[in-house]
Amino acid sequence: MPSHQDTSVAPSADVEAFIDALLRIKRPPEDARTVDAEVISLLVDTPGAWPDGAQVMVHVRKRGRGPHALLVHGWQGRTSDMETIGDALVASGFTVWAPHLPGHGTSGGERLSIPLAARVLRAVEGVAGPLALAVGHSIGGACIVQALDEGLQVGRVALLATPTHYGGYVRAMARQAKLEGATVTHLLNRLQEVIGVHPDRIDMRRQAASMRQPALFIHGSDDKVVPHEGAQAAAASWPGAQWLLLEGLGHYKTLLEDPRVVRRVLEFASSRLATRIDQFPQPDSNDSGSVERALLALREANDEQAAVDACDAFLWAMGNNHAGTFYPVVLGALPALEQILVSGRAWAQRAVMESLIDLGGTFTPEQGYETYLGVSVQEALKTFIHSLRPHLVGLATGNDARARSAIDLLELMDDQAA
Repeated sequence: MPSHQDTSVAPSADVEAFIDALLRIKRPPEDARTVDAEVISLLVDTPGAWPDGAQVMVHVRKRGRGPHALLVHGWQGRTSDMETIGDALVASGFTVWAPHLPGHGTSGGERLSIPLAARVLRAVEGVAGPLALAVGHSIGGACIVQALDEGLQVGRVALLATPTHYGGYVRAMARQAKLEGATVTHLLNRLQEVIGVHPDRIDMRRQAASMRQPALFIHGSDDKVVPHEGAQAAAASWPGAQWLLLEGLGHYKTLLEDPRVVRRVLEFASSRLATRIDQFPQPDSNDSGSVERALLALREANDEQAAVDACDAFLWAMGNNHAGTFYPVVLGALPALEQILVSGRAWAQRAVMESLIDLGGTFTPEQGYETYLGVSVQEALKTFIHSLRPHLVGLATGNDARARSAIDLLELMDDQAA
């Protein structure tokens, strides 16, 4: 391991030009997504000898209500890149904080480093308070881990297609630029001065060994931008971390919007959080225990009539069964429905699937309750139902009542996707 002592380095034209190109952002346009969000401005002190000045103005989008979740986009990315995950978290009762990192969106600066992004994330924590969850895509994941290494407090961490060794990346870029030998050593030391940390210290495998937060790593097996082997090694070093390698998702939008990824992040986030049903708008006819009683009836359905009665009671608890409408409270019930589908008895599973066929097929949101905290209730429900496909395929074998319900729900999903 090379020395990381703070050594003054005389600048050279080649090294300075390389560092500027390495850190400078080609600012992407921010998508004009029509999602209700409060924009918060933060003035963040920059580390090292940062060329954009001693401070940078950062804008953070905040939406939702509940435990705080931090979403961090990747290099030359957008906050909207993670909008699908953000929508699911908001609908499940989280407050989502999504900063435009320096040089991105409407934030100030022209350059970005991992240590600077870590400062930004700690500044968000200073305003938001305790963070239940942090989700980072690509270099956003590395920024989260660097912030954790510097004292950020987060309950759980999800890292999507994350790179793991900044020093290795810098050396690879130097080779492409035909820099070698003593010039690379000079470059690394000079970069330490500029960003405030030696690049070899930004090493997730080293950092992971000291982490204690529950962590989820998700990567595409065909990721050509950030091959999965580094993240897999970091996950192996992170005590208790979960590793999920998925086929055919690449590095960008396909990964971030895949229903399996969204569902797994939501499961991981919600395993810490018992959803509070009473926080969601629901029918005036409900009392404080209506939804819980309906869910209990679903869980305990043990024959055909019990399944029919449980389905009927659940739809009334969600809205107006006769009119075919539902309230946002359906979003609070989704984790329980998935749990029944995964591990419930056969008639309970059939009752859940029949309920979802009605809710996702012919039912519509109650007038005036089409959105909840800026998220379309119907679209959030649809996203959840489509995320269940792997479970439903397994239930659709055979010719019993449960299999027929699974086939009907899969056909509904296929019709909606057509």
